[in-house]
Amino acid sequence: MAKETRTDIQLAASAMGKVGGKSRSKAKQRASRENGKKGGRPRKGDIAGAVFLAVCALYFAGHIIAAI
Repeated sequence: MAKETRTDIQLAASAMGKVGGKSRSKAKQRASRENGKKGGRPRKGDIAGAVFLAVCALYFAGHIIAAI
C-alpha cells in the first residue's frame, strides 16, 4: 500500500471519528448528568493518591511486610 493511500485512509478515519464522537443521544446526555452529580470524571492526580492510600491501608493491615 502506498504511503499516500495510507495517509488518505487515516485522514478519512479521523474525520469519521470526529463526527461519531460528537453524537449526543438522550441516553448519553442522561448518563453525563448523572456522572456530573457524582462529581464528574476523576482528575488524573487523584489516581496516584488513591493508589497511595490503598498501599498504606494494606501496609497498616499487615498485608505488606516492607515498604518499597
